[in-house]
Amino acid sequence: VVRARQAAMYLSREYTKETLGAIGRYYGRRNHTTVRNAVGRVSGALSQGERGWQVDLEALRAKLES
Repeated sequence: VVRARQAAMYLSREYTKETLGAIGRYYGRRNHTTVRNAVGRVSGALSQGERGWQVDLEALRAKLES
């Protein structure tokens, strides 16, 4: 569940202009630091070349863009 929420928060930040606080409220009343942490963890995993994250996010982006 945590990984899915992190991916959702990361993509919400990427695809919208919403603030971290607004995104956090949408995902179960989380605060902006939770969103910042999620975005940072996913960004870090992607920059380190973690293939699992790359595959998952590519699949989600494909669904969002179709």
